[in-house]
Amino acid sequence: WSKIEVVKLVKTNLNDNQLNELLNFAVNGRLQTLVVSGNCLSERALDALLNYIQINQSLRSVYISKNCINCLKGHTRAKIGQLRQCGLNLYI
Repeated sequence: WSKIEVVKLVKTNLNDNQLNELLNFAVNGRLQTLVVSGNCLSERALDALLNYIQINQSLRSVYISKNCINCLKGHTRAKIGQLRQCGLNLYI
């Protein structure tokens, strides 16, 4: 994981728990871009990203479109704002 900078998992039925495990493996790496479009991720995925970005700030871009995340919910919008404040480009 120390040399991997881009991970693409598109339309793989990835769920929140699997994303969390993936981020745990990559915590000491140099992951810069994560593409997880077209999966089964919910708002819990944003929590996992927040936890990850606080530990490892190498992550710069996350493509998370076409998942089950409702951007209009109040707490979801707050989490998106926190991720952006940490310097993460989030594409929903």
